[in-house]
Amino acid sequence: MRVAVREESHNRAEWQTRRPLPQILVGLLLAVLFLTALVAFSPNVVRRQVVAVIVALGLGVGTAVVLAIPLVDGGSIERTPDGGELRRTKTWIGRGAREVVSVDLGDVRAFEVETRSFADGPVDTFDLGRLWMRDLEGNRISLTDWGELSSVQALGDALARAGRRSLGSGEGEELPPAMV
Repeated sequence: MRVAVREESHNRAEWQTRRPLPQILVGLLLAVLFLTALVAFSPNVVRRQVVAVIVALGLGVGTAVVLAIPLVDGGSIERTPDGGELRRTKTWIGRGAREVVSVDLGDVRAFEVETRSFADGPVDTFDLGRLWMRDLEGNRISLTDWGELSSVQALGDALARAGRRSLGSGEGEELPPAMV
């Protein structure tokens, strides 16, 4: 996933990640239609029951995907003369936007980019990153999910500049349990 910095100024930054939810649902619909067509033209007597099971499973999986995966994940940081605020919101189909993180900027100590290598076959690897916020007590709060390392690093730089906080790496030290 690619994290896009939508707005950046000296005291404000806003980011957004669009999930491939429509593509997932279209793929699921095509799979259900393909399997239904495959079974519907068979000479088997239970083909109607099998078609009903395929359609029911497709609807169930589609509903679970819509409820579990947000369409848009984003947030903003704004530094004002009397403090400021850091927010993260997620927008679901049918439920709308929900604020999942809201922190006063005075409680933010630093931002951290966590990187990890993932295997893509026996020899290929690729690096992904996610951005964390560390508060004054040392707790970490997730600001992004795993995404392209370059876009997560760019977001970390933008948030560090707008919030006038440091940007570090979450590697090499024992990290406390993460909070959403």
